[in-house]
Amino acid sequence: MKIFFFPRDKLFWQYHCSALFLLAAIQGVITIFWQEEKLFNAVAGTVWLPLITTSVLVFRYLYKTRSWSRVSTARIIPGVLIYGLIMGALVTAVMLAITVPFFWSHLANNPEVIAHKVSVCGILLQTFIGNTLQDQLLIGAWIFIYISIAGNRRIREAEVSNLRLQNSLKEAQLANLGNQLNPHFLFNAINNIRFTIYENAAKADAMLTGLSEMLRYSLERSKQDKVRLSEELEIIALYIDLIKVQMEERLVFDMDVDSDLHGFLIPPMTLQLLVENAVKHGVDKLRHGGVIALRAKSTEQQLILTVSNNRGENKPLLNGEVSTNNIGIGLVNIQERLRLLYGDKASLHIEQSSDKFLVTLSVPRESGI
Repeated sequence: MKIFFFPRDKLFWQYHCSALFLLAAIQGVITIFWQEEKLFNAVAGTVWLPLITTSVLVFRYLYKTRSWSRVSTARIIPGVLIYGLIMGALVTAVMLAITVPFFWSHLANNPEVIAHKVSVCGILLQTFIGNTLQDQLLIGAWIFIYISIAGNRRIREAEVSNLRLQNSLKEAQLANLGNQLNPHFLFNAINNIRFTIYENAAKADAMLTGLSEMLRYSLERSKQDKVRLSEELEIIALYIDLIKVQMEERLVFDMDVDSDLHGFLIPPMTLQLLVENAVKHGVDKLRHGGVIALRAKSTEQQLILTVSNNRGENKPLLNGEVSTNNIGIGLVNIQERLRLLYGDKASLHIEQSSDKFLVTLSVPRESGI
């Protein structure tokens, strides 16, 4: 990034000019009430303002171009004091060199100078030393304030950049997880159609129509973090119709979701994947099939959805026959999506027994537009 000697930041000039105005006002009051040589001091002060501004702008330019922000505090403090002394002496010398020639005779004939038998050079030397120390103090104070403000700005910019990076990473992770979910469903659906098309063309056509609707939904909603529950229920109904063409009476689907809950938001394809897992890893492997039940309820803060797989007339499970390792990557993906979207405000809980497998999805209650 190109560094300009004169800052382009309006806020910089607002702060700087406000400080100079305050200093000028204080010096003006002192000159009017407590000092002689009012005209000389007024002219000298007018010359001093651009000189002191130039001195601090030189430091700012070096600070940015020489990367002095990386210098440790133990080294920057003595450096600022030395810089302030040098620039204070230079500012005072230039100011006197410009101003004194116009007031030399006036200063030499000043009654107080004559009465105290003090030479003009002695007075100028005292003025030089006093103004140098004063300018060193002002330049040093300005620099330390500038370093503090610049440091705080860098910290804020770093925090903003970090947040942007985290958001980009979050979006990339969510997109990656979504891409893992969609091919999983597509592979199963195409296989089902492939096996059906030779046996019953009408059924295959119905399956293909349902699949196209689901793919359209998946493509349109994959770019969104959340969708209304009603949309997800519609896609689940399409999925059940699609899979029942193959499984027929082996699959019983029981859905009980109050219409008052349809407007709440959930991550897209999440609930559909829970139902799909229940079919693939539960009912589909049972000789007599089974019952998949979808339920929903809400509390003041949470929307709670449950998908259960009842074994029906099939024999009880042996210990260890079903585990989370046997249900594929789907639930792991859902858990990761919930973490990225909600943090610790959402959860996915799994319960299993000899005749039932239950997954409970809990997300914050949010209403869609």
